[in-house]
Amino acid sequence: MPISTISRQQYSSTKVFHSLNVLSLNANSLHNKIDELKLLTAASKPDIIAVTETHLSDSVDSSSVCIDGYKLYRRDRMAGIHGGVAIYIKSDIPSYELHSNCDPGGEWESIWCCVKPKNSTNLKIGCCYRIPSSVMPDHWPGFLSMLNFSLGSLPKAPTLLLGDYNFPTIDWGKQLTTQSEASASYEFLDFFA
Repeated sequence: MPISTISRQQYSSTKVFHSLNVLSLNANSLHNKIDELKLLTAASKPDIIAVTETHLSDSVDSSSVCIDGYKLYRRDRMAGIHGGVAIYIKSDIPSYELHSNCDPGGEWESIWCCVKPKNSTNLKIGCCYRIPSSVMPDHWPGFLSMLNFSLGSLPKAPTLLLGDYNFPTIDWGKQLTTQSEASASYEFLDFFA
């Protein structure tokens, strides 16, 4: 499915955060859609682009998915197929990678960067992808541990958490889930309460 179609179906969003224009989307294979992402980037001029389900591996050179004027940070799926996350940050915004993590079983990935927007304080940005899974998956403790570590690590800064968490039972507007307190979706909402 083309990224432009995904955008129209609201699988992506563009928001302003700390005076930064941020684009977040699930590409479902970045390599096959890089030209469309370049067009979308030219039209919307985001400062930061967060991409989930890049489907990249270490055999894919970053030069094949680069966007002129942006620095690319990526974490590929290490086990299995699909998954993967990436963050593009405009080259004129000072940035660096803090760390990246992945589940050894290939059930989630994350990448974390720090940016220093003009006339602003540092900002921590995380992009995570978690596969659709059972109500209380085996990988859940590791995922929560990664979030705790990443959100609590230096630098202490406002944090923008982006990604695809695959919690279809969460009503984000009401911050409620239809699942029980013994579910990952409930614990995820409780984590941020």
